[in-house]
Amino acid sequence: MYYSLYWEFYLFEFKFLADQTIEFTDPGYLTSSYYELNGDALIIETIYTLPSGSKRKFTGNYLYSEIDGNFTGTNSFISYDEDENDTNWTCEGTASVFR
Repeated sequence: MYYSLYWEFYLFEFKFLADQTIEFTDPGYLTSSYYELNGDALIIETIYTLPSGSKRKFTGNYLYSEIDGNFTGTNSFISYDEDENDTNWTCEGTASVFR
């Protein structure tokens, strides 16, 4: 079953795999993914490595709502080259995960 992640103006389709990773319909430069579902809390983490070697790390923290059946929460997007502690830029926002 595919889910959708809506962030800012972007829509990503994916499914959760049994090994705690995520499979996207369009993975782009995805190099690793992870998710954790603990009760009503969902954490999603993905890392993309661009051809230049620069990395983009996306981390989302969401809570499930029984009212609409969606997960909503906040996320951060970090750009770095070799080490996360050497950040080029960051971006934060809100996102929703739904079927």
